[in-house]
Amino acid sequence: MTIKDQEPSEIQVFSAEEQQQLAEKIESMATQVHLVMPDNVESAWQLVIQMEEQALIDTAKRGLVYMSIKMHSAHGEFESKIREHSLAPRTVRESMTVAKMFLALPESKRRTSAVLNMNKSKLIEMARLPVETVESLDDDDLDTLNDLSVREFRKEIRKLKDKHTELEEQTATLINALETERLTKA
Repeated sequence: MTIKDQEPSEIQVFSAEEQQQLAEKIESMATQVHLVMPDNVESAWQLVIQMEEQALIDTAKRGLVYMSIKMHSAHGEFESKIREHSLAPRTVRESMTVAKMFLALPESKRRTSAVLNMNKSKLIEMARLPVETVESLDDDDLDTLNDLSVREFRKEIRKLKDKHTELEEQTATLINALETERLTKA
């Protein structure tokens, strides 16, 4: 039986001695990484949320730096340096995608809690939307999308893409009809 097959109650059964050992290991590791452990569960949740937001911001920052490096590198040099530094190309691309998504957002939406609380997978999916579609989402839309599982989120993003494509096609048809009418009147 694997851990994922166990019920949460089965996984979390620790003797008092095991709990003490785990607490000591956590405290030791926290000290090594300069982390001050919160005194209570609510403070711990607040810290985790703050760290998640910071992780997202750090991903965007890395993406901006990668984009700058790539912009100032000779053809093929960027990919060569990625390999030389043993960086995962997929992670580099994802960081750049997150940065591009933030660059595409209007200033007013860059700091909304819904965007800052999205995980990287959702942000990458959202970055694949046309800028106009992202700009048209209000805070409630972003909160709703953020509450979805990644699978449901991808379905909604697909629907938004389809809707955007449909609107583009309708716009093109109207423009063509107007142009045809203009030419027939001329």
